[in-house]
Amino acid sequence: MTDLMNEPSPSDQNRADLRAVLAKHPDLTKSGFDRWFPLSGPPDHQAEIVAGQAAFLEAGGVAEFGRARHWLTGRARGPRMNRRRSSYGWKYVASRAEGGYVSNGALIAAALCDGFAVKRIVASHNALLGIGGAA
Repeated sequence: MTDLMNEPSPSDQNRADLRAVLAKHPDLTKSGFDRWFPLSGPPDHQAEIVAGQAAFLEAGGVAEFGRARHWLTGRARGPRMNRRRSSYGWKYVASRAEGGYVSNGALIAAALCDGFAVKRIVASHNALLGIGGAA
């Protein structure tokens, strides 16, 4: 018999998965991708990004990431980027479907984590996502 007490909770797993995505994408926060990337941005900008990522890893951000992942489980992976709407538009669709807020960054992070194609939009917080099918 397995010891269920040693298994991570879904929120612990989501936090670990989100932490891994943020490590690979150090300019991703709840708002989305940093608009200044790959430039350095204004003074103290890097400190703002680090603080933004720390805030993302708090309970609210992890819950948004979990809702985004749940919503994405019902979506087909498209063979190419869906240009009908950006991640910012999809976050509204996901929020309505899940009955709770999903930030732009949470949706992008969930897509990256779960193997969807993601293409950042230059000078924008948003990205195009490889989501197929109508929503």
